Amino acid sequence: MAEAAVLGLLSNFGPYLREEFNLLSGVREDIEYIRAEFERMTHFLRVADAIEDRDLKIKVWVKQVREAAYDTADALDMYMLRLRSRHHQSTGFCAFLHKVSFFIKTLKARHQIASEVKGIKSRIINISEGHQRYSDIYGKIEQGSSSTPSDITWYDLDEDPQLKVLSVTGMGGLGKTTLTKKVYDDATVKRHFEKHAWITISESFKVEELLKDLIRVLFEEVRQPLPQGVNSMDANSLKGIINAFLQQKSAIDPVSIVSKFASLGKGVRLLTVLDLRGALLETFPHEVVNLLNLTYLSLRATNVKMIPKSIGKLKKLETLDLKDTNVTELPDEILKLKHLRHLISNQGSNSGIVIREVGKLTQLRRLLIVRLQKEDGMMLCSSFEKLNNLRSLTIAAIEEDEIIDLDSLSLPPRLLQTLSLRGRLEKIPHWIPSLHNLKRLQLGWSKLKDVDSLQSLQDLPNLLHLELTSAYEGDGLFFKAGGFQKLEHLWLVSLVGLKWVSVESSSMPLLKELHLQDCKLMLELPSGVEHLANLKYLELNDMSEKLISSLNRDLQGGDYWKIARVLSVWFGDSKSGKWTGHYL
Repeated sequence: MAEAAVLGLLSNFGPYLREEFNLLSGVREDIEYIRAEFERMTHFLRVADAIEDRDLKIKVWVKQVREAAYDTADALDMYMLRLRSRHHQSTGFCAFLHKVSFFIKTLKARHQIASEVKGIKSRIINISEGHQRYSDIYGKIEQGSSSTPSDITWYDLDEDPQLKVLSVTGMGGLGKTTLTKKVYDDATVKRHFEKHAWITISESFKVEELLKDLIRVLFEEVRQPLPQGVNSMDANSLKGIINAFLQQKSAIDPVSIVSKFASLGKGVRLLTVLDLRGALLETFPHEVVNLLNLTYLSLRATNVKMIPKSIGKLKKLETLDLKDTNVTELPDEILKLKHLRHLISNQGSNSGIVIREVGKLTQLRRLLIVRLQKEDGMMLCSSFEKLNNLRSLTIAAIEEDEIIDLDSLSLPPRLLQTLSLRGRLEKIPHWIPSLHNLKRLQLGWSKLKDVDSLQSLQDLPNLLHLELTSAYEGDGLFFKAGGFQKLEHLWLVSLVGLKWVSVESSSMPLLKELHLQDCKLMLELPSGVEHLANLKYLELNDMSEKLISSLNRDLQGGDYWKIARVLSVWFGDSKSGKWTGHYL
């Protein structure tokens, strides 16, 4: 179901829409646009999922939405790994230096996010046009909720008073707001909190106005006058007032109130998404298995250690997110989840059990594993050979220099479309060139020394996107005639030993974008770049001054003529600690 893919994705946007990541200018706005468009689609997706078998055009559109959601989720997951700073105990000036150093080191990743988000946004715009067209034809299904307060079974709030946020998600008209308001107004809930507030957030809200509304509600309830100057304060000042107020009393918003129970009644057993990430959970909430319509369940960043056998009751579950948990084993009952398509897990330092168990889930389509260690490679390969339906695979090693050993795989998932490997490779796994359905390949930290293994990638018949980041330590790359026949986007990033790139005629005939970044030993443009007849965008970031100056329009004997027909050429650098640049 495309609906489950989109609902699962929507819960991953949070960190990028807050100030948690210092993204480049305009990127957060683009991500918000993408999130809003996906959210709008959810109202129609359940209808589309139900009728796609009867309408070929709808079926194609649903597939586009589903694949766009998975690709967006893959991109967010990978860049989340790259932008998360490791915890350091230093304080004061040392902490400041670490923060500055980390910011500079991740500038490249931020710039890649900016470019990637642009592409995703363009793709979503086209898909949204189809959404508008088909929703006008087929209309909307309205559903109501008949739940009453007596239908709701309350969770014992005294057992765990610090649970955080639970998303209540569903299509329009399902009764989410009605249910939440009933919970909010219920005396059983209210007696557990000294203060509470109900706020309405529109699709096009301003942060400052939202904070002002919250301040008004909080201060009106305790019958205190508003602080002076509230109406003219900026967001940071408003947050300071709210923080000071909440330090005095225990307060919680209605969404947080909903998170205080895990057992829901008839009215919300239609829930399809349950996001418990970050909750202070030590054990799996047993009431969850009564939510028989769940398609998405996230326990990410909780202390849950064991998945119960009763998980088998969630027969509609499509996505199970166990990243950053203490789960080391999956029960055999997980085999009953015939619709499970996406498993997100981290491999800890003490057990390979999860990796072995993954092979049981033969219907999986998307798998993300982080913190992988070399000794787990053979077991992982054994599991992969059973995953014949896998479309997307992301693997990140526990450290940059940890070797990812995947060469023992003899029967790779033949339907794989997206592959992202982040860790050291002794050589390109021999099976990658046989992935004839592969569309997207990302190699990071690979530090390959043998150029021949990279040459083997050039015959991949359907590859559209190739990203090499710290993936090769040699001094040259050769793109042979007839190679990469469908490639549209090429990233060469932080290839610190790279001095030259040669492109033969008829190589990469469909290439639209070429990104060269932090390859400072390159003193001139790739030889033969003029052969790339479809190149529309060239990006040169943190490249040598000699290369940049050779593209001066007025320089006699320069290389400007090679790129004169390219529509957009961008020069950027991070010398000042932030990205600056200009177009040619």
